[in-house]
Amino acid sequence: MALVLYTLFTNLDENYSDEEEHDQQATPDIVKVLALQVAIVHAQYYIIIMRLPVDYPSDLAKLSGALSAVTGAESAIAFSYSCFFPADASDGQAQTQLLGALLVPFAVIAASMIIWGASSNFYRVLSQADATLGLPTQLWVLGVIAVFILYPGWAQAALSVFACYKIDDGQTGFYPQNQKATWRHGYWVRDMSQQCYTGVHLRLYVPIGIAAVITLCFGPPLASLLLLWRRRDELGSKNVRQRYSFLYIRYKPRFFWWESVLMLEELALVAVEVFGRGLKSVTHQILVMLTAFTVISAINVACKPNRLKITALLEFMSMTVLSLTVSLSLFFAIDEGLSAADEGGCRDELGSKNVRQRYSFLYIRYKPRFFWWESVLMLEELALVAVEVFGRGLKSVTHQILVMLTAFTVISAINVACKPNRLKITALLEFMSMTVLSLTVSLSLFFAIDEGLSAADERPVGAIILAINVVLLVTFLGVLLRGTWVKLKGAALRAHNRAMAALVRRRGHRGARKAVSAGGDGAVALARPHL
Repeated sequence: MALVLYTLFTNLDENYSDEEEHDQQATPDIVKVLALQVAIVHAQYYIIIMRLPVDYPSDLAKLSGALSAVTGAESAIAFSYSCFFPADASDGQAQTQLLGALLVPFAVIAASMIIWGASSNFYRVLSQADATLGLPTQLWVLGVIAVFILYPGWAQAALSVFACYKIDDGQTGFYPQNQKATWRHGYWVRDMSQQCYTGVHLRLYVPIGIAAVITLCFGPPLASLLLLWRRRDELGSKNVRQRYSFLYIRYKPRFFWWESVLMLEELALVAVEVFGRGLKSVTHQILVMLTAFTVISAINVACKPNRLKITALLEFMSMTVLSLTVSLSLFFAIDEGLSAADEGGCRDELGSKNVRQRYSFLYIRYKPRFFWWESVLMLEELALVAVEVFGRGLKSVTHQILVMLTAFTVISAINVACKPNRLKITALLEFMSMTVLSLTVSLSLFFAIDEGLSAADERPVGAIILAINVVLLVTFLGVLLRGTWVKLKGAALRAHNRAMAALVRRRGHRGARKAVSAGGDGAVALARPHL
């Protein structure tokens, strides 16, 4: 409730401050509202990730429980509705959990409306809002904001009705004839004693789930789209902005409907979290989740719906951190997971055959004390991508090129100062690569400064850029084929020696046969006179 009320307060405060400059510049009030929206989405995504069936450290689980309590999402770490009825059997506790997850958000909205209405009656919350917007309109805005905050929790509860897990198949494993939990549709995750799509689950919970999915999963995105589509020509008016700005203020005018896309993205992630439990391996579920985050990030970067650069930057940082969180979750799931001592890293086992076979690609090129440098390399690549993506918003292309050149220079300085590479040849190739790339960026300035180059002058500069990059690639190819070339020369030499030996043996056999033939003829000639 506190988050819903605070978000409503900041939204109304932004709408009634600096109205004349509302669409011309990023005022501190609007930046505050947009940053709050991005933070809420980040918290919602983080909670979805922490729901993966992974044995996370307790600190991560506690943070997830705290965020769940703030955003109203269901969490067994923060609390469980079934705790109020400890005497109930598993079916009763499952019913309590589901109904609580579906109905408590409505209670949160009702309580927030009561508190806001009472505060408006006793003292003026925002004088301008109270003067121009009636209490019913303010409560309507509160409801819109509350749905935005509570939507992922609703989606998770609705989809969980159809989340089933198969335990045994009666055919594989040890002693399959003794397996009992072999129901072909699996067992409900909220009550593992309840078979899916039969009995009580089919009669009671499936209809509830269908109604909840239609109403709570697809209803809010569709309602948001219809509300804004009907008023698409009036989004700049004061009346519409006061009521619905929370749904479109962070997006460019042509992407006023993007809030519906955001909800569908959240729904997709919740679906991966809920239905992914039916996969055979937790690792597969994590990889599907990572794929989903990658696709969502690609869509957001390609479409660029955000109106302000700061919002796009915050969203990009959020998705990067979330993707890294999902990726690092694999360390707690692959093989047998990590022990309590290894949750801080497995650096002491990097020399073992088992770890080397699985992860050598991540550290083999670096010195032992820099086994973690692959993460630095990824962050360096991320920095360059950020410069390329967000640098397009700079006033001049020259500025973007200079920022890119600065980034390459800083990265080169870090690599040269730290010297993480294990082999000199790798360090030399990396230095050559960064030099050629820096030269490429520097020479690109010729095409951007002033009025650029004429058609006749573009060819020499382009030829230089092409030549240095081709030479570098040929150098890389030569290093790669160096060992192969030595092996090929050795194989060719061995083949030549075997061929020459075979030829010598063949000539030797022919000479012996000729000698034998000549000796036989002489013996006959000597024998004739005695006859």
